[in-house]
Amino acid sequence: MARLLPPVLAFLAAPAFATDFIVLPGQSIQAAIDLASDGDRILVEPGVYVENIDFKGKAIEVIGVGGALVTTIDGNEAGPVVKMHLGEGPDSKLRGLTLANGDNQTFGTSGGGVSGFREAVPPACPTIEDCIIRDNTALFSGGGVAAHATIVRTSIYENGAVFDDGGGVYGAVTMRHCVVARNGARNGGGIAIHTGVATVEDCFIVENSGSQGGGVHVGTNGSGTMSRCVIVDNTSGGFGAAVAGVYVNPLTSSFIIDRSTIYRNTFQIGTGIGGVEGPAVVRNSIIRQNDAAQVSLGLPAVVYSNVEGGVFGTGNIDSPEKFVAPATPFRDFHIKSNSPSIDAGDPLEFDPDGTRVDMGAFPHALFYPRANALPDLWKDPAWLELGAAVGGKARLRMFLGSSQGGNAYLVLGSLTGTAPPTPFLGVGLPLAFDGFFTFTLGHANQPPYEDSFGFLDGGGVGNTTFSVPGSELVGLAGVKAWHAGVAIDSSFSATVATNAEVIEVVP
Repeated sequence: MARLLPPVLAFLAAPAFATDFIVLPGQSIQAAIDLASDGDRILVEPGVYVENIDFKGKAIEVIGVGGALVTTIDGNEAGPVVKMHLGEGPDSKLRGLTLANGDNQTFGTSGGGVSGFREAVPPACPTIEDCIIRDNTALFSGGGVAAHATIVRTSIYENGAVFDDGGGVYGAVTMRHCVVARNGARNGGGIAIHTGVATVEDCFIVENSGSQGGGVHVGTNGSGTMSRCVIVDNTSGGFGAAVAGVYVNPLTSSFIIDRSTIYRNTFQIGTGIGGVEGPAVVRNSIIRQNDAAQVSLGLPAVVYSNVEGGVFGTGNIDSPEKFVAPATPFRDFHIKSNSPSIDAGDPLEFDPDGTRVDMGAFPHALFYPRANALPDLWKDPAWLELGAAVGGKARLRMFLGSSQGGNAYLVLGSLTGTAPPTPFLGVGLPLAFDGFFTFTLGHANQPPYEDSFGFLDGGGVGNTTFSVPGSELVGLAGVKAWHAGVAIDSSFSATVATNAEVIEVVP
């Protein structure tokens, strides 16, 4: 049984000021929450904490200071891991934690990992950042999370809702940089959008299962936008109105899918719509190789999109897509230099490099974030944002083609931007020369970098990882580091310089 923190450790700051409560393995997170007041922080040291916690309406932060990979709250199937049943708001925060083995069997509530829905009480609207939410179950909706939550840089996988919707997530959520994978529910195996307006950006929705929307289900009282998302390899096991990819209820007020890739969603049994069903507006997207029909006839508008079999609408094309490596075990859905979707989107919209927007979730680039679409990356996701409270990692991939196979590669950085570019071994590297550039040049394959120097494989692919713990990011929120790569041949001449990607430390 967890025990209370000893008084000598407990909370010596004056009550008029925000207090940090430190919880060590063997101690109780809930005991700290009970003593905390609005504005306080619960700093949880690495370890496994077997308990079920209740925020009790408090605007506090519970932070795993070592990050989610080493800090777990295990619900032990004794109820939801985290309960928020008093209308908690955005200042109620979970950061850097794994929430596992919750099991919510209580009528009138929803959510197995985070339970923010309770009858007769306004839904909770918490903030969840840099977390892993796995192996949780809800009797009703929201196996992983049931709340109007803001969820950022979080991996939600292998959760389930038994009788209702939203195996991974249920509610009017705001999601950015998340993985939602291998969850299951009646409808909306990955995400079920209900009772409000949702925003889902830069997310991977992979291998989920549900009848009306294996990947995403938008209910009659849900609406919103989904942009720069990959919805791939989701399944529907239902009959009749089965939808494997994205289902939008005909009575939904509005739902927009923009710059997304909806690919290879299938039916376990029966048939229906493999890609998108219902009154969504689809723009600048790729919808291909889904089972049966790619889109339903009820879609009011599909424009500037690459849809298998063709579809009526301005700027649409039907052309086999050229992804880097769409098959398992790679699932890299960035587009190659010969993709028909390059510069084929809305001519009034633009990619970060200033060119006309490409179709699909990712604009064409030689250097880009690695996709978090594979199981080993669900468990250890990486993003181009690093949370200052708990740290994080960014993974970048260089894809230069077989003509560069076997050449060396080097990744360098700059803290001052991309202009003017720096001459380097005969090419212009799109990084401004500064002290950080010199540091990265002299510290290849040394912390915080893994494999910043190496050799491209036969296809011209090289990978690097930038990893920093939160203890090294204190006071660095807002710092940006631009990175670019260069290929080097046997004569020690640079052959190709990539585009630049920026890694940012956020609060």
